Amino acid sequence: MEKEQIVVVGGYGSVGQTICQRLSELFPEQVYAAGRNIARAEQFSRTTKGKVKPLQWDIKQHPASTIDHDYVESNIIIQPHIQEQFEQLYQWSNVKLVIMCLDQHDTIWVQYCLSAGIHYIDISAKDSFLYQLEQLNSASWQATALLSVGLAPGLTNLLAQHVCTLLDHIDQLELSVVLGLGEHHGQAAIEWTVDQLNTSFPVKKQGEWSEVHSFTEGRRVSLGTALPHQYVYRFPFSDQQALARTTEIPTISTRLGFDSVAITRIIAGLQKIGCFRLLSISWIRRAIVAIFSNVHIGSEQYGIKAEAIDFYDNQSVSVSGWLTGYHQSIVTAEVTAIVAEILYTSNMPYGIYHLQQQISWEQVITRLQQVIHIEWGIEYDSIDRAESSISVQL
Repeated sequence: MEKEQIVVVGGYGSVGQTICQRLSELFPEQVYAAGRNIARAEQFSRTTKGKVKPLQWDIKQHPASTIDHDYVESNIIIQPHIQEQFEQLYQWSNVKLVIMCLDQHDTIWVQYCLSAGIHYIDISAKDSFLYQLEQLNSASWQATALLSVGLAPGLTNLLAQHVCTLLDHIDQLELSVVLGLGEHHGQAAIEWTVDQLNTSFPVKKQGEWSEVHSFTEGRRVSLGTALPHQYVYRFPFSDQQALARTTEIPTISTRLGFDSVAITRIIAGLQKIGCFRLLSISWIRRAIVAIFSNVHIGSEQYGIKAEAIDFYDNQSVSVSGWLTGYHQSIVTAEVTAIVAEILYTSNMPYGIYHLQQQISWEQVITRLQQVIHIEWGIEYDSIDRAESSISVQL
């Protein structure tokens, strides 16, 4: 019997619902919204008139949950007796694809999926987890896993890959993400963003890995007429690490800003004087999360930009691409649904890959052109800082 079902873990959440709805239009009665709260899954299912089916599924409960944590983190390939217990417990013999919308603490579920011939998509932006998955690549896998799917990472990876094809040589790749503070983001996304304000993380600078602090080293960027004169600061989106590990570009970074320049600068100022160290105090963290959840100053507009730079003879040339749109959570879901359809209907090589390693910019962007605006630009910069800039169609 050919596998047909799609399980969206976290499928009744903010992003998961849109993924389920899009895929249920393509694969009627084959899409399941999974999570541990069956009441919420059933409620969502009713809003789709049964096109999306509910499924109770707790990511923390699996046959390997009693294994020592150090064993799990060591990324040893899942043992046959554990795989048999998975199959007996969940009976997923008809599941073809799992889409993970929740953060995980170990790789056991991914190992099970790939061992059982179930394709896997992950929208996580947590690089430490994605790096664990990279180390799992095995010739024994019976399915394909695509990581870095969504907006950032996701579209940023594809846009970066595309602009890099437009120069013969690249010394530096700069990625920028601008998010609208007026959008109602999911609780998990808000908590993740707040938690990242008090972190340090590795980046690649001139071919060497070094540690940087979140929301430092700001840059001023322009994303066309829609989002001009934005400030962006270092932020631990996983696209910069994934691209650094899969390309030879010596310097890569990703920065974040918000559509309200004032709020962005205030956050950077608070970081500079060390205020975000207080996020380790639980009630302060809860208060900051509540502010981001309930105060909506700004628009629902978002934008991403990729700039590939070549330095030569005391000069530089850069090729940039940027896209803007509205409702970041929806475009994250739209990209995920597009990638899911491609993976579901094609024969990709088995193994674990980041999005840009198997999917092209053209495959995704042609299906998003109704909801986004794209522009391209070239800049030349000489040693005397005289600059010229033109917009072009590439």
